[in-house]
Formats: sequence, C-alpha cells, structure tokens
Amino acid sequence: MRTPTEVILAHLPDVTAAVAVYGIDSAYSHLPEIRKAMGGNAFRIITPIVLATADRLYKDYATRLAGVREENVALRHAMAPTSPSPLPKNFQGWTVYLGKDGYIRLYKKRQGRGWSVHVGKVWDEEKAGRKIAERVGKRT
Repeated sequence: MRTPTEVILAHLPDVTAAVAVYGIDSAYSHLPEIRKAMGGNAFRIITPIVLATADRLYKDYATRLAGVREENVALRHAMAPTSPSPLPKNFQGWTVYLGKDGYIRLYKKRQGRGWSVHVGKVWDEEKAGRKIAERVGKRT
C-alpha cells in the first residue's frame, strides 16, 4: 500500500490542476483516484505541504537548469572553431581557390595551358611554395 504522499505525487499534475480550479476543499471530490487511496482529511492536510514542496523543488530545478544552460552556451562559445586565416587571392603569381569540398588549390595559366596545384585543407605558405616548385620543375 502506498502512502498518501506517494499517491499525491503519482497524480501531481491532476492534483495541482484540481486545487487550482476548485480549491483545496473541493478538489478532493473531483479526484476519484485519490478518493480510493486516502481519506479527505489526509488529503486536506498533506496536499498543501506536497504542493509547496513540489513548487519549491521546481523553482530550484528551474534555477539550476538556467545556470546549466548559461554554462553550456559559454562552453559552446569557447569551443567554437576559430575562423581560419583568410586566404590570399594570389600567391607567387598563382590564383588561390578554396573549393566547395574544402580543399585549397592554386591555378595558373602558363604557356597556354592551365596548371593546378593541390595544397590541402589548411593554408600553409611553405607547403604551397614547395608544391609550386615541384609542379614547375616537372613540367617545364
């Protein structure tokens, strides 16, 4: 057998609504599940205590939740990736292009033909210079 407090907590939304609409004295007659489990006097004595405790716990929960949400926003902001350094439009006479796939390529028209160099996902001038030197050395 459940205690009167457990019964009220099990039906807390119904009890809260009934008390708000009918008042504490009339709510008991509108809750058949509660009438089966406990007497009217026990309901009148215990319900205000349970509702006050539930309200206080809810307010405490809401306060904690707001704090956690603020902390979550701060952490997400702190962990957000920083924007990469802007790509130059040209590098050593080559046009720098960031493709839709996220890869950086260098293009140049030389001797009537199009040349391209694949740099990678992260811009690195040293790597780009090395790749250009390799490409020009192969195809002269």
